[in-house]
Formats: sequence, C-alpha cells, structure tokens
Amino acid sequence: MSKNNDITLNISSSTLEIVSFILRNDFLHVRELSRLAGISPTTASTILKSLEEKGILTKRVLGNNYFYSMNKSQKAKKLAVMAEEYRALKILCSDHHIEYLAEPLLKSIDGIKGMIDSVILASGKIVFVTSLDHDTIRERISKTPNIHDKKLIVITKENLKNSLQDEETKNILKEYLVLHGAERFIDMMHF
Repeated sequence: MSKNNDITLNISSSTLEIVSFILRNDFLHVRELSRLAGISPTTASTILKSLEEKGILTKRVLGNNYFYSMNKSQKAKKLAVMAEEYRALKILCSDHHIEYLAEPLLKSIDGIKGMIDSVILASGKIVFVTSLDHDTIRERISKTPNIHDKKLIVITKENLKNSLQDEETKNILKEYLVLHGAERFIDMMHF
C-alpha cells in the first residue's frame, strides 16, 4: 500500500491532547502546543506533521512560523470526538470535585437524555444543549430531581450556533468539558 493511501494514525495520548487544544484555540503554534501538551517541540512537530499528512489538520504559514487548525473532514471530526472523550475521562478520573458533580448529574438526566443533545460543564455552569425549545426543556428539567437551576444554562442548538460570535458565550465555552453527546457538540461547534 502506498504511503498516500495509508490512513493509519498513531493515536497516542499526546495526539489526543494536541487535538483537544487545537479545538479550543484555533491556529496554535507548535511551541505553544508542545507547552500545553507537556511534550517536546520535536514530538509535537512529529504529531502535527502526521495529522497534517492524514488531512486532519491544516497548516498556515506566517513568516517562519507554522500554525495549525482542524480540517472540516470526517476523519478530523472522529479524532476530535475521541479527543473530547479522552479529555473528559482523564479529568473525571483525576478531579474528584468534577466526578462528584458529573456522576449524579448524568444519573439525574437519564430520563431526559433523549431530549438533550449535549451536556457540558463550562465556567462552573452546566450547559444543556437541546433541539427542543427552551420552555419545554426547562419544564422537563424542573421535574428532574437533583438538578440545581441556578447553575444551569439551557440553550438550543440554533441559539448556540448564533451566539458563538457573542463574547459572553465565547467566554463560557472557552474551557469546557463535554459530559454527554461529544459527537453532537463537536459537530455544532466545529464541523
């Protein structure tokens, strides 16, 4: 098989970390990515080159510097979902505070998961992204035990897409953790 047709990719934890950082901060420099991921610039460069060759990343050249962003391909989307799921698992396994919050939350929404596209923790708030109208989901959530309304934001998919240009929404979503529906959230945010 020729090298161009080879779609295998070494999916290491460093690769997933890099993809996760690029999702949150479009067009990052290799040195910044290596610092964020805690790996050497050489390792980061190797990973970035492989991701670029596989059509997952796009490289922009400014002077002598390379900056990377996600492509809008199906392969890129699949890897982005894997990176988000890896990140959530890593954080939930290491941060007992988040685990303490996430487990009861996911259990309490079990009966309404079909109504919710994604559940995100962002800026100390719980964000439910839904395709239903705000009032319908709020009414259903009010009947669900153990969900504290003051930390809850309900937003429709359409409103989320429209408000991504809003500074407040950008700040809320700057550092997020997807607890449920990673693929749908990645699709809304990036693809």
